[in-house]
Amino acid sequence: MEQSVRPPEWKPARPSLGVLFHNMRSAIARTYKKHPIWFNTIGIAIILALYAERQTIQPLLLTVRIYAGAALAVLIVVGLVCIAVLLLFVGRSRWLKALVSVLAVVGIGGIIVSISAEDYLSHYFRYERLYALTDTPTMPTTAYERVLPLTSVYTIAQERMNETDEPSQPDMVRVNPGYAWTMAIEPAKWWGQLTYSIREMFSIDSTQTSPDLSRRHPINVNFSIGENFYLWRNTERCVRRSFGPLRSLSYEPGNVLYMENDSGKWVEVVSLIRWTGIFFPYPEFGGVQVIEQGNDNPVADVFLGCGHWIKPEDIGKYNYLRGQNLVPYAVSRYMAESIRFQAGLLAPLPFYRQGDLRLADVPENSNPQPFTLYFKFDQEKEGKLYQYFALEPHDTDKQGLSTSLFVPADGIGPIYRYRHFLHQEAPIGPTVVADQVRTSRKNYQWWTSNEEADLSKTLSLPAEVRPYIRDMPDANGNVERRFEWMVTVVTVKQRSKEDPLQFIAGSDPEIAIVDAFHPTVVWVDHLHPDLWPSQIQEALGQQWASDAP
Repeated sequence: MEQSVRPPEWKPARPSLGVLFHNMRSAIARTYKKHPIWFNTIGIAIILALYAERQTIQPLLLTVRIYAGAALAVLIVVGLVCIAVLLLFVGRSRWLKALVSVLAVVGIGGIIVSISAEDYLSHYFRYERLYALTDTPTMPTTAYERVLPLTSVYTIAQERMNETDEPSQPDMVRVNPGYAWTMAIEPAKWWGQLTYSIREMFSIDSTQTSPDLSRRHPINVNFSIGENFYLWRNTERCVRRSFGPLRSLSYEPGNVLYMENDSGKWVEVVSLIRWTGIFFPYPEFGGVQVIEQGNDNPVADVFLGCGHWIKPEDIGKYNYLRGQNLVPYAVSRYMAESIRFQAGLLAPLPFYRQGDLRLADVPENSNPQPFTLYFKFDQEKEGKLYQYFALEPHDTDKQGLSTSLFVPADGIGPIYRYRHFLHQEAPIGPTVVADQVRTSRKNYQWWTSNEEADLSKTLSLPAEVRPYIRDMPDANGNVERRFEWMVTVVTVKQRSKEDPLQFIAGSDPEIAIVDAFHPTVVWVDHLHPDLWPSQIQEALGQQWASDAP
């Protein structure tokens, strides 16, 4: 008897990628033949929409550009190892499969580790390329002291708003003949942010202890582009649209400032961050984008962006930009963080820590370093604005000031570094100064960062520990450069538990001067800054004389 042969089970053939691509192309061709007008119209609309919204894609492209180099380096190494394994274990399929699987996992893990290593190595390369870093033999002197902390200036302006407006974050800039906090007054509601313009701005002298804004006295301006505006009128988005294909892969907006140009007109200046390098890029100053008043052209803003670019090397050609506060804070902070590699590539590793430093940010302060201050170096003819950083040892239980770093705020000239430990000096760091101020006034109710503000109490806080350096005589008349810390006591205010903390200096701000080498706190007369040196000399002159060799 013949046995029946069972036919093989039929299985549909799996289409290849070539077949899928061919079918897709045929479908598109048929659609185009049937509806050419609609097809072209929709295609052009999609292209225009993508072009108009390129600023949304640009941050993603920049992120990929920053981390792609490190990930690519790992992939190349893993790929070479895989090829070597294939050549070595050819014909040994079981071992081959196991090793390739392990290498695949190692490759994925390597990419993740490389992203973490990117920050470490990019800081190292940033330090190695700080060609302008110069050790100064002496500390500079200060002038045009910023009496009020940044947060207090913002709160003062905010309390003067009697309509649906709000101030932008203030920045300290050069305003002839001195220095001032400037901020724009922007609409606070979405309809105004979509349709209105910036019509007013404030300029507050940085040396004023009690600025009178009761009558407001705003400066009349007309900016159609603002920090808190929507769509094409937003400053960051508008500046990103102006980059172009090549700059989109390396540039991003930084700080937004308001200052007078050489014609006496107020302009909106956006500092730019430029990422340099291929495998481990780091940020540096990329120049500024200057936005003029009255430039209200939505079509041009959408498709071309706004403002004109001034390169870093061209900053010195413009009088109104020289000596200004232009370098993005993120860039200068990156420089300061890279100083931890001053003892080599392995310096910040946990088992070494040789020369490793940290930024001495005071936890209670809502305004982290840098502090933009006026400094005059002995080797320079004129003083100007610098962004100051105080660096302490990495171990938090060591709070002595190790290094002072001065980054030129306009990006012109050397970056000065004063290493206190090399000069056999041991000044206290900013993280200690706040405790010294609290100790000197034990009857105050001080606020700390680990507690919420009690709405029923008035709590005080030492804010913005910054240098105050003068040439002052001791009790015997010997004049030397005296390094002091300047602190403004503010009041912590919170309208409700959901609202952010506000820091108010009040109409009578209390100012304390703390000697960097003695635990002595001098409370000075805030109304008469010209008397501070004599008041400090009276309190510390005898101690200085006893320290003299």
